[in-house]
Amino acid sequence: MSEFDDLAKTLEERRRIFSPGWFQDLLAGRLGLGDTFWIGNYGVGLIFVPAAVLLPMLPQLALGPRALTLSSGFLTAGLTLYLAALTRAVFIRARATPQVGGWRWVGVAFTLCHCALAGLVAMIYLLGA
Repeated sequence: MSEFDDLAKTLEERRRIFSPGWFQDLLAGRLGLGDTFWIGNYGVGLIFVPAAVLLPMLPQLALGPRALTLSSGFLTAGLTLYLAALTRAVFIRARATPQVGGWRWVGVAFTLCHCALAGLVAMIYLLGA
């Protein structure tokens, strides 16, 4: 296999990122541990953070400030569900990647804490605490 073939394969894999099939593979734990952890946690954040800032403002314009709180809460609740599925996927990949050592469990714990924090924020938004 030549360098050109490696480059073509890499470009093809990059085109697949964030497609529906890629998300299925990600959440099923079929990607590598690095992709599952890093792209799952931070790549999706590059999409979620702007959406979490901009989308709740639309209902607020029509319905008032309580709509901002509710729409932010529902978006964060959706993020919590995604992070719960991602935690499961990171756990699956961590079990299958013993050569990484203890860092694989740090990744699982980090993703779990990220999920718990998002759940707490969603509850604060939705319950008005």
